[in-house]
Amino acid sequence: MHSNQRHTRTPSEAFPLRRRRRVARSRRWNRLHGEPLEQRVLLASDLWIERIAPAGVGSDPFGLIDLTFSTAVNAGTFDATDIAITGSGTPAIMALSRINPTTYRVTTNGATGVSSLTIGPAITSATGGLLDTDRNGTGGEAGDIYRATLAAGGIAIASGVTTYDATHLVLSGGTSTIDGSHAFASVQVLGSAMLTHSAATTSSSSQLELTVSGALTVATGASIDVSNCGYLVGRTTGNSTTGAATGNAGGSYGGLGGGTDQTNAAYGDFTNPTEPGSGGGTGYPWGGGSGGGLVRITAGSAQIDGSISANGGDGSFNADTAGSGGGILLDVGTLSGTGTITANGGRGRYGGGGGGGRIAVGYQSADQFDLTKVTAFGNTGGNGSGAVGTVYMRDAAGSGTLRIDGQGNSTGMWTPLGIPSDTAVTVDRLVISGAGVVVAPDHVMPITVGSLAVQNGAILTHRATTAATTYSLQVTVSGALTVATGASIDVS
Repeated sequence: MHSNQRHTRTPSEAFPLRRRRRVARSRRWNRLHGEPLEQRVLLASDLWIERIAPAGVGSDPFGLIDLTFSTAVNAGTFDATDIAITGSGTPAIMALSRINPTTYRVTTNGATGVSSLTIGPAITSATGGLLDTDRNGTGGEAGDIYRATLAAGGIAIASGVTTYDATHLVLSGGTSTIDGSHAFASVQVLGSAMLTHSAATTSSSSQLELTVSGALTVATGASIDVSNCGYLVGRTTGNSTTGAATGNAGGSYGGLGGGTDQTNAAYGDFTNPTEPGSGGGTGYPWGGGSGGGLVRITAGSAQIDGSISANGGDGSFNADTAGSGGGILLDVGTLSGTGTITANGGRGRYGGGGGGGRIAVGYQSADQFDLTKVTAFGNTGGNGSGAVGTVYMRDAAGSGTLRIDGQGNSTGMWTPLGIPSDTAVTVDRLVISGAGVVVAPDHVMPITVGSLAVQNGAILTHRATTAATTYSLQVTVSGALTVATGASIDVS
């Protein structure tokens, strides 16, 4: 986060308005003629661009661009020469009009494809402070030039390519593919735009990992969607065929895939998903579903009115198995919006349904988001439904809740607590909920929780003892234990 501490100026330091205008004009000249920006006199400021938004229509959303500032702009210091645009199709700034003291509209000659937009920094507020894009309290610095990447119809950014990093990324329409780790000042996914990563192959897998210093916005109708982009049919953790789902089984990740044949084991850390989901079994030849992909986003804030999805792929044609849900990590200051965050398993045909994936969400505030819309459901299949996956929430106090909740959706398998390599499972609060939801430790190990709630018809149990292995349920609850009517802890 950037500091909001401001430099306090004495009355003798304050520039008269006429002097400020003269300095602003001089700065504009310097910028246009290549003199170093560092030579300018700098002023403390509370002026920055809150948001830019496409206001054009059809295939030219950036034909009109609305700029919203944090405070009123001194109109005498802001004109079309403060704005530059480059990109495919030779876009140009045609006009700048004032809508109100804090909002301006830019007219271009058609910014189609991918364009780069720069604004400032020789713009002042009504009180005289210069544009302070980096919000460090001192405006007018070289780092205060506002830089945006505008993508009308999509953009492709490969892993390791940093051309667009540190800009404000605005996606309007089309499909954009971003692979690997990238850092942006803000990200907006608008209109019908979809942001995804490349699908896995037999030799590689990708992920969408974004560090956003400002706001992440996913508008209604827009999406971040890496569904069916995870491990292929017959592949699992590490992109390996070893231990993968077989026959008619759906893929597993947080929850086990459905089917009568052997599925893969659960894997991954429920607090920190780092892998995509697994593909279904290879028992049918018509093309089973891949696992869901992997999304990892850290942002100052996130407004999700559309969707973030890492769902498993459905079994195709008439008979195939489904992939498991993938992985989502979202770590933000404020989470708001009316949208959904899902890592649900895919739907099997005659083959098994996919198990749910893993989602971890950390937030300082989530009062304006319905957390029941964060789901990792299993899905149905002709040979059996998959089990619900895991949803982990960490609040501002650092307290973590692991929720294994089917919310009434069909579930046919069970959800493991822990994975084969774990020696213990510890969590502040564990909630097991939903008719048909069955949860058991992966193997005999201590389960330590601050509080435990089993509700809405769910069952906590242990695996059935075999000739080779004896299982038991070893749970320590330091706080409240609640087993609601219709739910049970049952090792019968």
